[in-house]
Amino acid sequence: MRDQHALTVTKIVAALRDERKRLGWSYETLAVATDLSSSCIRHLEKDRATPTLVTLLKLATALRLDLVKLLAAARKPAHSRV
Repeated sequence: MRDQHALTVTKIVAALRDERKRLGWSYETLAVATDLSSSCIRHLEKDRATPTLVTLLKLATALRLDLVKLLAAARKPAHSRV
């Protein structure tokens, strides 16, 4: 089972990926906007790499998302169904 920190990062990266797709941006477009490689972004989105805080900040800034809000949303516990 993955630890809570890893799950939080996975949720943040998923939110960033969803926004990239919503904007219609390719890996290459986001790479240019962040000064990251497109392969780096691809690996992050496919959960093959763990982003640093600086990388998350670059991605969120390029996508005009608030990283603090993403973190808060990712840390909220999932509601259990009864």
